Amino acid sequence: MHKTGLTTIVGAQTLKTMKQNSCIEVVTFKGKPTLTIDEVRTALLRTTPYLKQFDGFLSRTISVNEKGDFLDVVRWEDMEKAKRAAASLPQNGELMKLMEVIDFNSVKMEHYTVFSDAP
Repeated sequence: MHKTGLTTIVGAQTLKTMKQNSCIEVVTFKGKPTLTIDEVRTALLRTTPYLKQFDGFLSRTISVNEKGDFLDVVRWEDMEKAKRAAASLPQNGELMKLMEVIDFNSVKMEHYTVFSDAP
């Protein structure tokens, strides 16, 4: 019984450590001015299945504000996997075709290592 409790504690600690060493990728951008917000949103939603195929993908949240600025937040298992995925994006023709809705001059991408993750 004590071993089960210890295993649970160690397992929870391992999960906590994994979450804390994960990577948050934050991308801000605008859609192309010739497109509506709904057109950009529709194309972006179609990119998620592609991103889910990358090693280390954990989750994704896409948001838009009233000015039409988009915020794309992707959580990765670690920094290395996040950067590897970002570097390989241009090699996926179908994904890049969907991303043509983005005004690439407006793109800002940053990666952050998580050191605290409270529910």
